[in-house]
Amino acid sequence: MRRLELDAMNASPHILIVDNQRSIRFSVRLSLESIGYAVTVRSMEAAFEALQANSTPYDLLIADFQIETMNCTDFISKLRTYRNDLPILLLVGTRCRKEIEKLSRLPAIHLLQKPLDRSRLFTSVQTVLGGNETDSSSKNSHQS
Repeated sequence: MRRLELDAMNASPHILIVDNQRSIRFSVRLSLESIGYAVTVRSMEAAFEALQANSTPYDLLIADFQIETMNCTDFISKLRTYRNDLPILLLVGTRCRKEIEKLSRLPAIHLLQKPLDRSRLFTSVQTVLGGNETDSSSKNSHQS
């Protein structure tokens, strides 16, 4: 039992990725696993099921702003019914600026502008997981 407690204390954060594009899911997963994060990739529906069942204690959700089957605002609203405390890092492009601006004001929502690069991804994830948010400007520091 003592060994399990030590393993749990040293466990790396677990990140859930929801994105429609296979190449982005693959790239983000490999990048984050390469620096020691535990990563799970799920469809939006499977992510809702896992969060509702609370089967895995995720520390961060990385999601594409433009999810094909549901608009992002609805996705986040539904997600919040399961895990109100889960930080979300939204991968955003240049479309729907008004909705992106509105979402950026919500608690525990962070933005990362596409196209992605490893350095900005790592910095954003570390900032969100480290709780280094001090004001709304830090939430959007990675947005162009």
